[in-house]
Amino acid sequence: THTHTHPCSLLYLLSQQVPFMLFNVPEVEAVVDKWTHPYLSTQFGSRKYKIHKSLDNHFPYFNRPLAMRNPGYKPHTSLVDLTYAEWLAAAEKAKGDVVDSEHFYFQTSDYGPNRFIADDLQLFAPRRSWFIVNPKLNRGINCRFGSRGIVAECHYDGGRNFVAMLKGAKRYILLPPDECPNLYLYPRSHPEGSLCVGGLVRVCVC
Repeated sequence: THTHTHPCSLLYLLSQQVPFMLFNVPEVEAVVDKWTHPYLSTQFGSRKYKIHKSLDNHFPYFNRPLAMRNPGYKPHTSLVDLTYAEWLAAAEKAKGDVVDSEHFYFQTSDYGPNRFIADDLQLFAPRRSWFIVNPKLNRGINCRFGSRGIVAECHYDGGRNFVAMLKGAKRYILLPPDECPNLYLYPRSHPEGSLCVGGLVRVCVC
């Protein structure tokens, strides 16, 4: 990961499609201060959301249409209806639990009743910037709320990502594209077609 600060360096990194990090972005820091739990509780209100639930701390992504066409496939996670306040209580409880216990992962977008996300994070609007390389391919903001210990299995994404950490911490392990043949990926026809078979840890120790 690169940590150059000169604008010319950032332009070069963007053109080369390599990972880099930005720190102390004023617009992001303002949202960090604004997004307290009382503020978010007010914005999300009493609406029920589809929350991902796992019986441990693993949340492997799967393609729902492919899963429905594969009767022998059983997803690792399920969906439950919770309010933001109910998710928060579950996330706080998970801090003291072992990894092999219920964990909940809240994902939502920035449209409809959650328009406040886009309003507060206008630096991620679909226009060319350090964050958005191709505005035409922008799909909006995918806002995720996790809890301590949650793991997203080793996978690849089909497009560019820019991740902003507003609260807490998250560890990323990045691999170059030429490592894909070594990762034992599921076939594209599998519901978990973008994931490693068995997860990264198991693959690395074999």
